[in-house]
Amino acid sequence: MTLEKIKQSVKESLALDLRSLAVFRILLGIVILCDLWSRSRSLEAHYTDSGLVPRSLLVARGLKVWDWSLYSLSGTAEIIGLGFIVHALVAVFFLLGYRTRWMTVGCWLLTVSLINRNPFVTDSGDTYLKLLLFWAAFLPLGEVFSLDSWRKKKTRAGSSPLNFKWVGFCTAAFIFQIVMIYFFAGLFKILEPAWRNGHGVYYALRAEQFIRPLGSLLAPLLSYDSPVDALVLGVELIICVLVLIPSTKDRLRSLSVVTLIGFHLSIHFLLEVGFLSMVGSCAWVALIPATFWNRLQRGKVSSREPALTSAKLMPEALWLRLILSLMIVYVFIWNLSTLPKSGVVLSDSFRRIGFTLKLNQFWNLFSVPTIDNIWNLAPARLKNGEQINLFTGKSLSDSARPRILSEAYPDGRWRKMLIATYHRGNQDLARNHGIYLCRRWNQEHPNHERLMTFEVITNRERILSDKTISLMKPEVIWRQTCP
Repeated sequence: MTLEKIKQSVKESLALDLRSLAVFRILLGIVILCDLWSRSRSLEAHYTDSGLVPRSLLVARGLKVWDWSLYSLSGTAEIIGLGFIVHALVAVFFLLGYRTRWMTVGCWLLTVSLINRNPFVTDSGDTYLKLLLFWAAFLPLGEVFSLDSWRKKKTRAGSSPLNFKWVGFCTAAFIFQIVMIYFFAGLFKILEPAWRNGHGVYYALRAEQFIRPLGSLLAPLLSYDSPVDALVLGVELIICVLVLIPSTKDRLRSLSVVTLIGFHLSIHFLLEVGFLSMVGSCAWVALIPATFWNRLQRGKVSSREPALTSAKLMPEALWLRLILSLMIVYVFIWNLSTLPKSGVVLSDSFRRIGFTLKLNQFWNLFSVPTIDNIWNLAPARLKNGEQINLFTGKSLSDSARPRILSEAYPDGRWRKMLIATYHRGNQDLARNHGIYLCRRWNQEHPNHERLMTFEVITNRERILSDKTISLMKPEVIWRQTCP
């Protein structure tokens, strides 16, 4: 193979189709709106000074300069609610492709601000989302299927035909970031004895605080030494890398895209992982090859807009290419440093770059088995003498173990919040939660049902290798007297 053919193959493997990027933009905008709607249901509890995480708590814990947040400019529910509305409007403009690059930057700023406002409810889906928005700011997301492209349509009529396939340092950086997420997640797993021995999926489907009803049905069918672990490792370590290998008619890239979207959808229906699966699926939509769209448009493509097969080189300044190259190398070194016993140690100044640009990431997804199932009970005494479970509002006598422990939490963010509050020694969070619960209950109920005292009891089950559960002794971890 000649040098010219090698260069062309590399270009093709790192190219992205404008139509795929447009669909990615639309779907990611929808995900951002859904995420905002989900977060808005806990707006007061999670994002105001009257909730569990007032701004003073973050300051007392040593707030760093890179933990900036536009949502920290105020602590009132009204202003935070206004911020959510502005955030949603920017997401709508991003979805529609209006001033797309600026709206992408706006979505990134507001998403990072939301993440930084309450780090206790942040999950891997949030990290994935902020990274996609960061790298997407360099991509031509609004060239087709957008208001921007509609505005440019007249000027394009007399110009050269539109090439849907573009390649540049920005497309390469975007693809490398996505591949690294799965590759390093696979490395984390293969370094864990549980995954090497075939026990990883077994424990994942028995961690009931994450499991969905379909997962609970499949869990008993899975043996302790499961071959499914090998499939997961194969997807994360091998299939995701195929997207970088040139192939005839983009067959390898198509295989990667279909497999990874199916992988994410499977996780979504089995486990409660927030918006991680939706964000991940959006990322792989951006990598749909041009051949897919060409088949859809076969016989329908106008003479002015042919589906050209050769990737067009993006007009990038030399300084931008240099910055993008340095940043993707930086991300690789960062991920390498997160691996156990990698020997790569980053200096504080080097790490500060990642925290400032929000390129910090950690992909140990389900690598360490969850061996304990945990659920909380909050026995409370009312002024009229009645005893209830404060977390459900039902009589204490009706507070049996939930059928599926994930149903004990309103959503995944509340699960993260309550685990951080009561199971990691964060007494300041527990105190704020107690004050919040007392205030909310007493505001919503008459004086004779006034909340007087409550305590939080943790129930814990140990997951054993023979498909049995060992119930451990309940533990009182917090007591609260209401004013």
